[in-house]
Amino acid sequence: MKILKVLGLVLAGLLVLAIAGVVAALLLIDVNSFKPLIANEVKKATGRDLTIAGDLRLGVSLVPSIVADDVTLSNAEWASRPEMFSVRQLEGRVVLLPLLAGVLEIDRIALIGADIMLEVDSGGRANFDFTSPDGETAAPAPPPEEELSVGAIPLVHEVEIRDSNLAYVNAVTGVRHDTAIDSLIMRSKTWEAPVELFYEGDINDEAIRIRAEVGSLAVLFEQRTPWPVDLSVEAGGAEIAVQGSIADPLTATGLDLAVAVNGDQLGDLSGILGAKVPPFGEYAVSARVAGDVTDTIRASEIAVQLGKSDVKGEVSVALAGTRPVVDAGFSSENLDLAVLSGAVAVPSEEKKAEKTEKSERLFPDDPLQLEALKSVDASFRYDAASVVGRRATLRDMTVAFTLKNGLLDVEQLKAQLYEGTFETTVQFDGRTEQAGVVAKAALRKFDLGRVLAETSAAGMVEGQVNFNLAAEGKGRSIHEIMASLDGKIDLAMGKGRIKSRALQQWVGGPTEVLSNFLTMNLEGYSTVNCALGSFDIKQGVATTGGLLLDTDVAAFVGKGTVNLGTEALDLVIDPEVKRMTLSAAVPVLIRGTFMKPEYSLDRKAAALRVGGLLGGLVYPPALIIGLGELGTFGEGDCVGVKGTAEGQAQPTPAAQPAQPAQPEQTTDQEPENLPGKVLKGTGDSITKGLKKLLGD
Repeated sequence: MKILKVLGLVLAGLLVLAIAGVVAALLLIDVNSFKPLIANEVKKATGRDLTIAGDLRLGVSLVPSIVADDVTLSNAEWASRPEMFSVRQLEGRVVLLPLLAGVLEIDRIALIGADIMLEVDSGGRANFDFTSPDGETAAPAPPPEEELSVGAIPLVHEVEIRDSNLAYVNAVTGVRHDTAIDSLIMRSKTWEAPVELFYEGDINDEAIRIRAEVGSLAVLFEQRTPWPVDLSVEAGGAEIAVQGSIADPLTATGLDLAVAVNGDQLGDLSGILGAKVPPFGEYAVSARVAGDVTDTIRASEIAVQLGKSDVKGEVSVALAGTRPVVDAGFSSENLDLAVLSGAVAVPSEEKKAEKTEKSERLFPDDPLQLEALKSVDASFRYDAASVVGRRATLRDMTVAFTLKNGLLDVEQLKAQLYEGTFETTVQFDGRTEQAGVVAKAALRKFDLGRVLAETSAAGMVEGQVNFNLAAEGKGRSIHEIMASLDGKIDLAMGKGRIKSRALQQWVGGPTEVLSNFLTMNLEGYSTVNCALGSFDIKQGVATTGGLLLDTDVAAFVGKGTVNLGTEALDLVIDPEVKRMTLSAAVPVLIRGTFMKPEYSLDRKAAALRVGGLLGGLVYPPALIIGLGELGTFGEGDCVGVKGTAEGQAQPTPAAQPAQPAQPEQTTDQEPENLPGKVLKGTGDSITKGLKKLLGD
């Protein structure tokens, strides 16, 4: 035993002498002489120039250290500044004894006063993609998976960064983030100890604090052992918490994380996100995230509360195929779009000018980005008890659509709107160069008074409207699609009322050429018997089979075309009075375009009507019967004055010359050719047809 002790003391003495010899040798070496060697090795690895302007200092002990002052690394040639990286002081300490066993164990790495610039230019080049002098990527290939183990990477007990700045600029996305690092410490005492992280600083001038504790470095390489995660972030008035585990952090597989975010004011996140966020008020978001980033990620138990809005649901994203496949389902008790719409950024002056310049056309001719429809497949459904807009509230809303290889199929879009119901289906086929669109829509018992309630036309017209649309077209832009459109539009309104003042202006024409006034209470209302409209659309030209607004004092009958390709209007609205208390009325011509309509009076008809009335356009009886399925009016509402086919006043063919003006009537007896009596000529055939209407 004494011999063993003596041998041990001898070996210890020899080890001390060896270490002392190494220390003595190191003390005699001028470490600054290694600067060119270090710079040369960095050049080989990165293709960049490393400059150590200050001194290299060596601290000799069982944990030897090396300190470098004023270190810079050159930037890419195209970058915005000469240096990608500069640091006032760089320190590294290595634990000496583990080296005897061939294990590299770093006690500490510290950067003090670092300034780092990360950039991506408009062509997608990144200054952190290092290349060797011959232009080839110098980054070493990752080690095979079987070689990843505790000994494959050095153990770093502590990394500290203080008083430093990090900037990230992406010219492709326009994103810029500036981060000030007051203090960043990451430490792990042993391979088996948890890794801790503490950060204090700011992002885009907004204070942020991060605390995290994750699994040990030893567990990191044990794929069968879940790696625990516990992260909390305080930033922009928000508290963010992530808790759970990752089965294999190196491949991001086996995720099982609970995520929660809440705060008093969502707008406070504007600085952190680098984009303007409206002040929506109090918010809370939670979800459970599971799956593999290389296969399928699922977010379940999603719950969002934003002001008075709520959303619940789940979504999965499959990433293993040729393109991502998204399957999502959500529901809400209440979604306040009136508040959420404030998220739309105010356009810049340049964009405002551009919008004004393009306002000559309603349907833009910009090419549709059809390739975007092929970038993902999706199945989506959303149900909401209430969706509040700026001017309307949708109730019992359902949206369901699928997207597969460029074919967008809106299978269902329905809701209750203004006491009525709305339902539509749309197919948008982006699989070919010219997108194809097929749309159908139906609106029932739509309360027109409530629609206009918050507009400049509030209170002008009241009544229920029914509407049918069926159309299809194709093209490379919205303009081309509208110019190729084929289909039909039908509209019907039943009993209602219209402001007498508005009616008087319409009877006299928008230009008010005629100066006579209605001898009635202009603040009151006139009864609307019905309003009907029908358009047949062929190759982008919508031709009306007839427009009719029938009131107790006047009937407005219209015909003409609307060119959806050129956006040109060619309509005539012929007001025909029924009462002797009204002024003579003349047809109104509507010309121009959608964005710049032009109104004028038919002066020829005006000259003929001075001192009397003319029979004008007659609404075709067949169209009244044809629109009966819309069912907004009762039997006889659109007949005007009851009559029979035998007593019908026959309409004058368009090719015949206009009849001479009749003397002005001065009695209470109605003239024979007033629209009320012209319309009564629909006779028994219309009466029978009206019995088939679904009028409520």
